[in-house]
Amino acid sequence: LPMQEDFHASKARVRLVKGSNRSGKTLSACIEVARAVTNADPHGKYPKKGTWFLVGDDWSHHGKTIYPKLFVRGAFHVIRDLQTGELRAYRPWDPSDVVRVKERKEAEPMIPKRLIQSISWHKKNEGIPKLITLKTGWTMHFFSGTSDPPQGAAIDGVLLDEEIPNEKWFPEMNSRIVDRDGKLIWSATPEVGTDAFFELCSVAEEQELLPKNFRKIEMFQLTLKDNPHISQQAKEAMSSMLSDEMRMVKVDGQFALSGRKVYQEFSKLVHGIERFDVPAEWTNFLAVDPGVQICAVLFGSCPC
Repeated sequence: LPMQEDFHASKARVRLVKGSNRSGKTLSACIEVARAVTNADPHGKYPKKGTWFLVGDDWSHHGKTIYPKLFVRGAFHVIRDLQTGELRAYRPWDPSDVVRVKERKEAEPMIPKRLIQSISWHKKNEGIPKLITLKTGWTMHFFSGTSDPPQGAAIDGVLLDEEIPNEKWFPEMNSRIVDRDGKLIWSATPEVGTDAFFELCSVAEEQELLPKNFRKIEMFQLTLKDNPHISQQAKEAMSSMLSDEMRMVKVDGQFALSGRKVYQEFSKLVHGIERFDVPAEWTNFLAVDPGVQICAVLFGSCPC
């Protein structure tokens, strides 16, 4: 799809894939990883060998989502193109493909077995890998977002998929890709509580004003309604079972968080500062709103 093509072509240091459920965001991110580690990226963004970190919201996410998309056949359907004779993605919106629906088949794994040198498992019986070494010279390390991120390693690529419970992951990974001019991808459905992802999306929106070559972070929006691989009937069935608020998140790919903000433009990355000790000579202020049930207190300090 056009937005996915733009995502793959982007050379921004950080790319955010913000989307609703079943919009293709995780598949797009996994295709990008597969292109990198099989040395098949047509845009030349990656070295010929290196290290990828893949972080899910927990360990089970790798067994249920990431590993199957990368290493198991059937991530999508393919059909042989009548013009080129090559296999390509099946297009359910194309009448010439629909009449040949019986010819479609499951796509082979994006990272085939012949390229795997070794696998170290976190839980083999659940299909959850820990470390995969490829014959292409790449290593892939898998982590749970509930754990603390490893420190000190220089890496070439990072994939954060869905909400990452431990807020230390992004700042740590952001620093890990510096030495090798690496790339960071974060694909997520914007659920309530994704403060870090929300802040990054806000920065990406601001950088849209810059020429493309000057952007360090870019955001790509994918929605269920734009995914032609899912029938309209299935989309409507899913949407009808959701509240208005959940439909905004699960179908439209919008932040439920943003609907609760008084100041929509507020961003901690833009307006916040690092914590520091207030100098003794500064003037301190205290504002109190006693309320009826809840007392609100605001402390302030300024150099005057």
